[in-house]
Amino acid sequence: MQYRSLYGLVLCALVFIATVAVAQNEDLEDKFIAELRPFFEQGDAAGILRLAEQGFVPAQMFLVGMYTEGEGVPQDHAEAEKWFRAIREGAEQGQAPAQMAMYAMYSHGVGVQRDHAKALKWLHKAAEQGHVEAQWKLGDMYYLGKRRYLGKRKWKKLMEKDHDEAARWFRKAAEQGHAEAQWKLGDMYRHGKGVWEDDIEAVKWYRKAAEQGDLVGQHRVGLMHEMGEGVPQDYAEAIKWFRKAAEQGDVFVQYHLGELYASGKSVQDDVEAYAWFNIVAAQDDDDIEARAYMELIAKSMTRKELAHAQRLAQKYWEAYVLPFRD
Repeated sequence: MQYRSLYGLVLCALVFIATVAVAQNEDLEDKFIAELRPFFEQGDAAGILRLAEQGFVPAQMFLVGMYTEGEGVPQDHAEAEKWFRAIREGAEQGQAPAQMAMYAMYSHGVGVQRDHAKALKWLHKAAEQGHVEAQWKLGDMYYLGKRRYLGKRKWKKLMEKDHDEAARWFRKAAEQGHAEAQWKLGDMYRHGKGVWEDDIEAVKWYRKAAEQGDLVGQHRVGLMHEMGEGVPQDYAEAIKWFRKAAEQGDVFVQYHLGELYASGKSVQDDVEAYAWFNIVAAQDDDDIEARAYMELIAKSMTRKELAHAQRLAQKYWEAYVLPFRD
């Protein structure tokens, strides 16, 4: 299938985001993802149309974009408007997935002109109904503020930062178990933004995210143990959490873990330190520091230890680097 523009690819990315954000039914979601292949390979939109007719919002939103741009189907603004109205009616009836779709369409300009105020209105409605992704997104927007690039180094400010509102919405999402909202709420407690500064409370929220397997949460818990903030200083505990994050492929944490093993603050382990620095250096030819650490550590190792470290590095490369590469 040949695209007349990049719109189809942009729309594809948007739909996958929307599928996560507004999923109504896991079975339908799986079917929808399966139907994307014949659409993009053969231009066959029949499966997507069937799912849209079953009321699956991401498929309906996809059709709005398809008919608006004539991607995979003849351009038909009346059909685009029909599916847009179907989504809008659901949103007006209080259906949170449809409200999230309205937010996405106004935010990205799918079938409508971009309109930040309308996008924010629908995002608020979904968040107020307890839609956890909407709560997290709203918190993030208030935390960062929002602006749009106009070209020629000019930006238009769309939304001011409001850390009080950010903390309020992050908390709502965090209390529903949203891992990113949990560690972001932890950040707000750690730095006293929108809430009082409280390292103990920060660690509490970091740990909740970390225990769900969230990489950033794990790293944050490790840092708090390393520095003794909100918890007693405990390098062994820091290494435990850094290792969990490093095993998810984060090169920065892998480097930090190597430093801790090399420092001897908890336990001196040159083999582990060398292995972690080795895979960091292999990921970035310009990482002079990791290579310098490797050379320094190798000078104090026996041939047997060095060979062991190199085998371990190969094992870590296969387990903690390759699976996370694009």
